[in-house]
Amino acid sequence: MMLKYIRESKMTNDMDSTISGVFQISESKTTANEISEYHDEIANTLHLKIKTILPSKKIIWNLISLFFKHVYSFMPILDEISFRMEMTRIIGPEEFGDDTIIPSIQKDDDFAYIGILLIILRTCYLQDDKGNGGCISDGVQIGPEYINLANMCLRRYDIIGKVSLTVLQCAFCLRLYQKVAPTFNDSFNNKNTTVYNGILVQMAYSLGLNKDIQLPDQRMKNLRQKIWHLLVLFDIIEAYSFGSPLITKRLYFNTRLILPGEIDGNNSNNLDCTLERSVVSNMINSSNNMDPLIDILNMILDIKGQTKISSLVLSINKVEIRIAKSLGFLKDILVPIPKNISASEIHDRIHKMKGLMSIKIYLSSIYQHLAVHFEHTNNVRLALFYRKKIQCISIGEIMPVLLPLTEDMSNYFGRIGVLIITSFFFQSIYRMSLLNIEVLIRLRYHFYYFTDIYSYKQDNSYIYSYLSKAIEKLERSMDIFISCISRLCKEYDYTKKPKNLLNVYLCILKKNEFYENNMNNNALRKTKYTSDYLKQMCCIYDAALGNVTNSPYPLDSVDTYDFEDDTSQEDIFSLIDFETLNFDIIDYINQFGNDNFVREETSLFK
Repeated sequence: MMLKYIRESKMTNDMDSTISGVFQISESKTTANEISEYHDEIANTLHLKIKTILPSKKIIWNLISLFFKHVYSFMPILDEISFRMEMTRIIGPEEFGDDTIIPSIQKDDDFAYIGILLIILRTCYLQDDKGNGGCISDGVQIGPEYINLANMCLRRYDIIGKVSLTVLQCAFCLRLYQKVAPTFNDSFNNKNTTVYNGILVQMAYSLGLNKDIQLPDQRMKNLRQKIWHLLVLFDIIEAYSFGSPLITKRLYFNTRLILPGEIDGNNSNNLDCTLERSVVSNMINSSNNMDPLIDILNMILDIKGQTKISSLVLSINKVEIRIAKSLGFLKDILVPIPKNISASEIHDRIHKMKGLMSIKIYLSSIYQHLAVHFEHTNNVRLALFYRKKIQCISIGEIMPVLLPLTEDMSNYFGRIGVLIITSFFFQSIYRMSLLNIEVLIRLRYHFYYFTDIYSYKQDNSYIYSYLSKAIEKLERSMDIFISCISRLCKEYDYTKKPKNLLNVYLCILKKNEFYENNMNNNALRKTKYTSDYLKQMCCIYDAALGNVTNSPYPLDSVDTYDFEDDTSQEDIFSLIDFETLNFDIIDYINQFGNDNFVREETSLFK
């Protein structure tokens, strides 16, 4: 009775008016016709821009063919037959004339299709331009404005509300483009990528891509499976690259990829079934290699501090063994490609190299945290062990491949490799350089305060000698890293910020002020080097530098400590996050727990 009274009484009306007054809710004076006219005006403006910017049919259809032949393997989220049919409906039949295109926008998803087309044109333009493929006429420029227009097409849709598969494909294509485009590599953090990836995953959830459903159209079923599993791979890669929490979990999906042997003309999303089998096979292998990484991520990202170092070390060992068996070593991949190599073989090689290098860098970052942890627990032997592992990867394994790749990447991965790998390679060199800087800081600090840290013994003269040699060799190695970054900046018009930051770090280490300001830093004094350890480090440096010296590719002369003429020292210093030079170990220890560490007597490295 009381509820009925409240519903029917004036009290309800009074409450409604009060709430409306508080939140300033008023009846809209805009009519439905006015809203419709506004949207029509925006659509007409966008339609005019699309008509103005699109090149001729000849260029468009040539680049579409180029995409599905060479670029598709890295953006396998489209169905070739369906996309060609939609493009025929929107821009006209596949012709190779120079006629002006008047796009026909009829369906709700047509602007999303146009957005995908614009991204394809820009991506293939970059690939064709770097490879001189000749698909684009002289004087035709397909610049970043195509991506801006694709963004405008995507913004026409309410991605928080009703979402279609085509809109998801457009948004995902834009994200994949950002992974390879030079203009999107000015930032080395993931402030925006985590949000973007989260939106893509939620869109996929809303479309049910995580569920294994039966569809009469086998090509559509295969496409949905690939989109979902590629999103899962992206999620894992972003997590171990930047420390982002995982958005996707195995509990939340039951869809699986089709087996490569089951792919035929009825379910392949590419007219080249061999290429489709290669794409699916690499996705399956990547997913299998990611499984042990997920275990490590779950332990590292546990902010409650419940991670056991012993469990973490065991999981790392499993990853090391698995990666060595399945992916091998970088030097084995770096073999010039034969002339008649197929697109699927190049695709396999590129994925293998990217996967191996990204996991190596990920493990190196974990080794860094473990080394600091063992310093905190006074386990000097294990601290030095993990720092040596970092140098084995960065100097011993990665540095010898830098010169060949920066000099002529197409010789090893084809012209498509130049587009797909360069951005990733650029960032990888920078991240490994930062780890080398950290090692160099410690070596130089011990050299500066040698008499304070080491007592006067006969063996200390050997330590001093090897310490001096290690510093010299590591600085020479850093010159090579910076030289390769500089070469990529010039060749592909990448940002110079990473090179400038590394130059500043090395400038700081040349000055006594840095060491005097950190005179009583216990974190830098705890780990004392031995002559045997420094000798091993010098051997690692000598072997890598020997490979570089004997390389057929010349090393550019680089003055590491000069600044760019157009960049002042004040500007560069304003860009530096000096926390990377902060040796407070509390942040490192909190990630693994203060009391959970590997005891010397139970260590795997006895």
